[in-house]
Amino acid sequence: MAAPIRCFCACSKNVFSPLLVKSKHVHLTTIALIKEVQTKEKIVIPKKTKRDSLTVLKMLSQTVGKDPTAFPYGYIDDPYLIPRTVSERRRFYLSKESGKRTARYVMSKYPQLFQAYQHDKPRIESYHLKTGEYTSQEPSEMALLERIIGRDVTEAVAMHKKLLDAGVKVSLSVNNELLDLLCYYDSQDPPSEFHDIDSIPEEIKELGEEEAVTQEVEVKEENQRWKDGNEAEQLFGSMEEKDSRSYNTMIRGMVKHQAFGKAFHLYNEMQEKDIKTDVHAYTSLVHAAAFIRYDHGQKWQIIEQLLKQMQLEGVRPNLLTFNTVLERLLRMGGKGRQKAVPLVSEMKAIGVEPSLGTYGLLVNIFYKDNLPPTDMLYDIMDTIEGQHFTIQHKSDVFFFKNAMDVCFKLKDVELAYRVDELMNTKENYRLLGDNYLQNIYYSKFLHLICSMDGPENMIAYYGKLVPSVLYPNSTIYIELLRSLETAMSYSTIPAIWQDISNYGQRYRQELVNTILEVMANAVELDSEVKEEFVKVARDVMKAFEESLTKRDTPLRWSASNLSHVLIIFIQGQDLKLARQVLQIFQQNQIIPSPGVVETFVDACMRIKNKDMAYDILKLAVSNGLTLASSLSQRIKTDFDLSDVDKKRVEDMLMEADLI
Repeated sequence: MAAPIRCFCACSKNVFSPLLVKSKHVHLTTIALIKEVQTKEKIVIPKKTKRDSLTVLKMLSQTVGKDPTAFPYGYIDDPYLIPRTVSERRRFYLSKESGKRTARYVMSKYPQLFQAYQHDKPRIESYHLKTGEYTSQEPSEMALLERIIGRDVTEAVAMHKKLLDAGVKVSLSVNNELLDLLCYYDSQDPPSEFHDIDSIPEEIKELGEEEAVTQEVEVKEENQRWKDGNEAEQLFGSMEEKDSRSYNTMIRGMVKHQAFGKAFHLYNEMQEKDIKTDVHAYTSLVHAAAFIRYDHGQKWQIIEQLLKQMQLEGVRPNLLTFNTVLERLLRMGGKGRQKAVPLVSEMKAIGVEPSLGTYGLLVNIFYKDNLPPTDMLYDIMDTIEGQHFTIQHKSDVFFFKNAMDVCFKLKDVELAYRVDELMNTKENYRLLGDNYLQNIYYSKFLHLICSMDGPENMIAYYGKLVPSVLYPNSTIYIELLRSLETAMSYSTIPAIWQDISNYGQRYRQELVNTILEVMANAVELDSEVKEEFVKVARDVMKAFEESLTKRDTPLRWSASNLSHVLIIFIQGQDLKLARQVLQIFQQNQIIPSPGVVETFVDACMRIKNKDMAYDILKLAVSNGLTLASSLSQRIKTDFDLSDVDKKRVEDMLMEADLI
């Protein structure tokens, strides 16, 4: 076997090599750095963060801004189907939901026609209709739980009775599950999503639509009230073994279905038996306290006793508890103001963070018409400005609407801007509420800007809000036009009228009168704006004609709006159209004002059109205006009339006995 080969450097020790020295120096430095790193703390690589399937989409959505010119995403992308008024928007959503329910009804009525989707994989349970068939038919706890999960109250009660008849002892946990179901639905089956015509009582069928709805609501409310000896009470009384969950469930069910006295009676029984009440039952009792006493002081005394008892038992109130107390204080007038702020301070002291609805309830408590003014909203905004909120309580969606209501009443546009900035912070806009609440919020916000801010901000916010989130009503448009008139900013009025027409407001009498008045009173206009005003006035005249066939209450001409149209045409030097307006005066037997007549004559004299001057003179004479004589003298003097023309003027006056 051959010896291993060894390599040696054939350098003499006395030979100086800068390259070798440098390499050696680098090597030593690297070793020193490694040792230095090893002496420090070790680098810990964090574990992978678990994220849901929408995390990437959420991050991408934050990189895209809102398009103020786009309609809401929920609408079908079809110009003929996009709603353009508040009522149309409501009908759109109702129609969309009605279509979904109709589809589900057809599938439930004729399931044999929809067998193909049964084999889809993966199976999505929410797409599959309930067949009403259960896998367990023999009496057992498993069969009972299956019916409880399916929220089938009638079948669950029947199965429970079968178990008892068979001598089977039902466990405490299963009894509690059944008790939960019975208390939640008041021992009745959940309301059906569909209503067959055959299931509607004959007495309701015979009523009109509105009366039938009212009758159905009254029956529904009556059925939702707790009945003595119902299935829940029978089950609770028959249970040999009961725990705190059983009692707490009964209390919550009784309060939910307005058996407030019974709930407190059961609570007293729990106190006597030393059974612990949970936070949810206490919250329900706080809600019920307002219905067992009439005096505000007595109501607060009961609520205070409940809160102290919670403290003694070591039950920590949650957000729902505090918000429920604030809801009760909302109806206590001055006492509500007195107790609300200390309550929120106590809330923060025990580590319960207020939700947006908590601050909304404070706004409602402190801003009532019968109470003196306060600065509570300013303090709230100083506290929560720039924060991000998520939905935690049912009242969260009312904060922005209520806050904007206060800003509108105070006429404080700067405070309104702060509220709107908070709404646009991150995803707070999701707490604006439903379509109705959004419309109130944006309507009052834009109305306040129009009345209290300059034209620049007014037009800027109008462009942001319309039509993406708001369809202004006629009141907002009138305020907008008045603000433009005050600021002498007339160039945007033609575009405003186009929006008025697009969003279903072109047949509003007061709005039409306002825009004509603003355009007629405009001064210092350039020729382009005057031409645009003429186009708007022509379209307004067209709207008057259309309203005769399209509206039950058509637009009506008056002396003022006809005069405004006439002035607009005169200012735009379109006397041909002005002459048509004179005919409308005559057709509707409307008497023009002397000022309008003088203005028209001046325009005729500027262009030396004596035929038009004859028309206005004829109108003045036929309506018996006192200025007819002076008007005839002006026409004779300022126009170079022949003897025949002078005779024509004199004949007009003689016919009216003015000579």
